[in-house]
Amino acid sequence: ISNLLNFLNLTGFKLNEYKLNIDHFNAFGRLAGHYRSLGYIDKANEFSDLMLEMVKKGIVADKDKIAKTYMITATNMRVVGDYNSALEYINKSLEIFKTEYDKYLSSISDALLVRGAVYDSKGDYQKAIDDFQESLKIELQVDSVDNPDLSFHYYGMGSSSQNLKKYDVALTYFKKSLNIDQKIYGSEHYFIAWNYLALAETYSHKGVYDSAGYYFNLCLPVFKKELHLKSLQELKKLAMDTKDELSDLKLDKTQNKLKNTSLLSLKRKEIAQILTVIKMKGLQEEMEAKNEKAKK
Repeated sequence: ISNLLNFLNLTGFKLNEYKLNIDHFNAFGRLAGHYRSLGYIDKANEFSDLMLEMVKKGIVADKDKIAKTYMITATNMRVVGDYNSALEYINKSLEIFKTEYDKYLSSISDALLVRGAVYDSKGDYQKAIDDFQESLKIELQVDSVDNPDLSFHYYGMGSSSQNLKKYDVALTYFKKSLNIDQKIYGSEHYFIAWNYLALAETYSHKGVYDSAGYYFNLCLPVFKKELHLKSLQELKKLAMDTKDELSDLKLDKTQNKLKNTSLLSLKRKEIAQILTVIKMKGLQEEMEAKNEKAKK
């Protein structure tokens, strides 16, 4: 990020004076992606808006780059919960890509994956599954069955199927996602834990509590042991305190007081761990309650 920002400062970009070129556009795209992955969605939107302005002013005319700008914007809109705008932009992207279907096959797959995620977030689960399946079909045409990206397709279809209460279908998809992730990441990675937790939730909804407990226990080694020893109330307080600490770090960064910016990423991972354990404990309480009810 620092290198990209230095490049922009050195070149003195000014949108209204038409001094921008394709190098600036590419830098904006990378910065939008970096900031979104770090949780700075406002900054991500700032740079994707600059890309849109370049498109509107005709500074960028290549339709592939225009379509990708719409896709980046749609992704940002989904994160902030503006699903209608996200659908508007991703459909614009797909419309452009489909004008040369064979040439943009891989990009069409990516756009369908984004639209599926938007539909899933919006609660249109069957539409989400349809897009995930169409994207998966394309991926299997153009890439290997061991492509790590396929895990996202299967996980997305599993999540939407679970929300539709199609639990057996969801289990099949989650297990396919888990199988791919295990080959890539081993046994103690967040992606693996999320698959385990998804399987535990699905088995719990299905009423198969032994299997739910089995996958739930597989999650435990991935997270810090001290987190599991805390009560749900303690964890929620810890999550709030850690979020406050992250806010303080962000403030220090804006005031140029933060020397080690990697602390921001570490703090976000810490928050993600806490929130996941909170979710796990909630599921554990739910399973215990159902087990007690079943015994009676």
